[in-house]
Amino acid sequence: MARQSKKNRPANAELRRLLKRHDCPTALHAVRTTFLGSIASPKIETRPMQVVADLWGGELPEFETMEEANELLDVLVKGLWNDLARHQSRQHPFRLTPLKPPQDPATIRTFAQTRVEELEGFVNGLFGDEEAMDLPETAHIAVRNLGEVRSFFAAFVQFADDHKSPEEIEGDRRQDAAALRHRRQGDQQGRAELQTRAPRYTGCHARSGTRRALRTCRSMGRKVNRVPVHLDVGDVEPLPDEEIRTILRGADDLIMSGGRTLLARVLKGSKQKVIFEKELDQSPVYGAFHELSIDAITKRIDWMIKAGYLAIEYDYRLPLLVYTARGWAIEKEIYAAELLERLDQAIEQATDTGDVSWLSERHPEVLTLVANRIGQSGDPKYRPFLQRWKNKATRRMSRHIKQVINQLHD
Repeated sequence: MARQSKKNRPANAELRRLLKRHDCPTALHAVRTTFLGSIASPKIETRPMQVVADLWGGELPEFETMEEANELLDVLVKGLWNDLARHQSRQHPFRLTPLKPPQDPATIRTFAQTRVEELEGFVNGLFGDEEAMDLPETAHIAVRNLGEVRSFFAAFVQFADDHKSPEEIEGDRRQDAAALRHRRQGDQQGRAELQTRAPRYTGCHARSGTRRALRTCRSMGRKVNRVPVHLDVGDVEPLPDEEIRTILRGADDLIMSGGRTLLARVLKGSKQKVIFEKELDQSPVYGAFHELSIDAITKRIDWMIKAGYLAIEYDYRLPLLVYTARGWAIEKEIYAAELLERLDQAIEQATDTGDVSWLSERHPEVLTLVANRIGQSGDPKYRPFLQRWKNKATRRMSRHIKQVINQLHD
């Protein structure tokens, strides 16, 4: 592809003007990285026109004239897309949007949120509609690193949102810094990645296939002394449904980040420091089995593994919990119900439902269930929330939400 001269490259002011005129929900900085990710994607069938349409949730905006349509597509495809293609060469590295150094909580949030949106845009463009993708080892590592950087900036967005006074800001800064150091170092339970509060689906969208490939690459060519696992169910009888659901719900915060012992401590309601450092005391099932001993709880967890609800998967040498297909089928229903209940309470209490960021870290299958339940209800009270969610969701989810909106009664 021919390289564009600087004078033929679209100016940022012109790009912003066009995006604003056509009510594009995606900011320019995220548009640039989305295009870049799509250009870098190994998907042969990637089409610039579809990527452009996905900026508006899957369909191009309505145009009053053909000239308007041609102008937008010329600037975005012939201009911006073709200009970004030059960054496929190492001689022309891509630069993120230049920003002024932040000076206070408000500018910290703007700075960090911009970086989060840029990183999410790149990975969304790279993966497209795919949930997993085979990439070279170096690319797998790069995607994982982007996920860690994204989580780092997301933590600062949350920090800025929560500030109240200079004293509290300083306290939060120290606490966040300590938490970040701890998460980077890992611990005996095997937390190996920097994560934000909701680890069940990390922001870089580092898919499970990518993470599994990374673990495989890391252990190739060397002998690994894995920590052994000895399951002991003792005299535990088949567990009732309520206990099965409780254990599955407790495991949600520990998937590929904690093992049987840590889950048992959560269900026991342990006061150990690691519980509070990982904010596991916020789990809805924290202390659910407080009347049982750690040994009795562990035997129930072992029964769940042997019964095929949970499994053990190694991250290098540490045994960590994962859901089986049987366990995940139950857990995603539980979690979808919790999210919908949270939304219902917000609507009923007339609290702010404009913020949809709390959905960004959730697994796509859970979000699909939430949307489906809303659609099945047919209740128009969800329409304003769905419109805002649609504008912030991934392209596949945005298309699904649009279908759900059409199911609601007038």
